[in-house]
Amino acid sequence: MQPFTPPKSSTAMMYRIAFLLLWLPVFAPAQNKNLVLNPGFEELKGPHQSVTPCRFMKYGKDFNNVAKNWTSVSDRTPDLIHYDTTAGPCIYPPPHSGNRYVGLITFLPRQDCGYTDDYHEFIEGKLAQPLVPGMRYKVSFWINQSDSVSKAHLRSVYGDKVVVYPVAANNIGIALQSAPLNVSAGFSEQKEWINMEPAFETKTVLRANNEQWRQVQGWFTATEASKYFIIGNFRNDVQTSIESRYDLSKLPPLSAEAKKNVFQRMMRIAYYCIDDVSIVEDPNGSAVQEAMEREGKYTFQGVLFATGSHQLAEASLEELGALAAWLTEHPEKQAEIAGHTDNVGSDESNRLLSERRARSVFEYLIQQGIDAERLSYKGYGKTRPVATNASEEGRRQNRRVECVLK
Repeated sequence: MQPFTPPKSSTAMMYRIAFLLLWLPVFAPAQNKNLVLNPGFEELKGPHQSVTPCRFMKYGKDFNNVAKNWTSVSDRTPDLIHYDTTAGPCIYPPPHSGNRYVGLITFLPRQDCGYTDDYHEFIEGKLAQPLVPGMRYKVSFWINQSDSVSKAHLRSVYGDKVVVYPVAANNIGIALQSAPLNVSAGFSEQKEWINMEPAFETKTVLRANNEQWRQVQGWFTATEASKYFIIGNFRNDVQTSIESRYDLSKLPPLSAEAKKNVFQRMMRIAYYCIDDVSIVEDPNGSAVQEAMEREGKYTFQGVLFATGSHQLAEASLEELGALAAWLTEHPEKQAEIAGHTDNVGSDESNRLLSERRARSVFEYLIQQGIDAERLSYKGYGKTRPVATNASEEGRRQNRRVECVLK
């Protein structure tokens, strides 16, 4: 039996298909790549390096010796946490992903801790390639703020007599660097950090509800070809807003003995666990930011609900996160979440459905840390169409949720 030979026309077609397949990756749309190296802190500097499970790091060099593509100055002690409960309970929360993450002090006033400066910890990350000047980037990371971890951290340093008041704080930011840190230098030699202007900074106090992981995200435009970035609080503690489950206004004044002995003081501390850091290109910019700043209104394109339902679909969270980030960066703004429907159904059922959908968005934004006093919600039903209800496309446009500045 002779092997099958396709006709010449078929052979030519096969070559054309093969040629197109060869070039397909070039023409396929590129996915935004996370530029942060070792974003989840899982990789160590060498195969023989290890991290003691569920322990704070006593010296700055400990972090620098083990964390691949991450560094800190020598006299600050960020913690690379390895979560492992095989040997017993762990005081730290489980990671957002993987087995490791970082713990940072972002608020500890000098009058509390006895230092000459506010004690803040910083970590520097490395990018896979330099940023492109003029390009817009999206930054995100996950945080977990735990009162019990804050207490355990300071007591491990100052002893059990110190009284610890955990707080949540704002001003966690990312500053860009063109050159790496001098890791052998101390913080006092690089105090200009405290005056650096971060490319991105949280204005709202970051409290993780029920000590759960919470995503922080925002946008910035690169001004130079930076290949390094620093995470931390670049403001002094007088400029940092805090919230606490304790009534800090009723704290008694320091005794004469406590003023002399730092190990008997009362200390306020913001300690954040940080995981899964991401910086990606956002060449089209933030549609949410542009619309809110230009028009004072944004109509969601990807906030989806099942027919007749007010439950948010998973696909909605990216766009809602962008709005939460914008509102976080503009704490002075107040907004209404407005729900709208098409004309299918009764007036009352449409009003109720649009109100429930608006409330779902409202509640999600509050979960992301937006103050409820800045937001309101209302369902307008079918009373404010933006297109004809005579076609399916028009009805689709009328079924919408908007954020409108007051």
